[in-house]
Amino acid sequence: PTSTGAAATPALRAAFSLFYFMYSFNDEQEKEGFKRLGMRCGMSTGQVIVGDCGAPPRLNDYTVIGDAVNLAARLESAAKQFGAEFLITRRTIDDADPTLVDQIYHRPLGKIRVVGQQKGQDIHEVIGWKHRFETDEQAEIEEFIAKSTEAVELFIAGEYKQSQSIWQDLVLFPRGTAGAILYAERCQELIESGAKDEMLPLRSK
Repeated sequence: PTSTGAAATPALRAAFSLFYFMYSFNDEQEKEGFKRLGMRCGMSTGQVIVGDCGAPPRLNDYTVIGDAVNLAARLESAAKQFGAEFLITRRTIDDADPTLVDQIYHRPLGKIRVVGQQKGQDIHEVIGWKHRFETDEQAEIEEFIAKSTEAVELFIAGEYKQSQSIWQDLVLFPRGTAGAILYAERCQELIESGAKDEMLPLRSK
């Protein structure tokens, strides 16, 4: 989904409602012997055009178009590449109610260049409501966020060996393994080439 600044807070709440409904549904389905369902979400904030976009005389293709829409779609796809469920732009976090943001776990994933866009986007993974995690889980998640933040900052600063070392440690965490591998591999490419690039390019949609 996309949002304007004013809609960032309800958009986040709506996404959480969908995820936690799915988790509850999966728990019930699992008891009946069915497989669990999965879901990914990408969210961005920006100006969009909403309305009927079909050809006249029947303007019946009601849709939303714009760069923010395209970015949200790319983030939904990128979530799979990062081993995440929910990716969001930094702008959406900044535009949301600070009280709500303080209640959720989120970690930086750096400046990402998605397929089809040249401009890098500051992306975060939204992990979930803090109160839904047990105390021991919270400690692990906070360590995970702290290490991710340090690794991203080192990568942006061009300190690829130090960044790579942390990403390799993060591969062992129970979440985000795919994203850690992406970064570790990119660090190695930049170390070998001697090039500098503060953005992580995604090579597939």
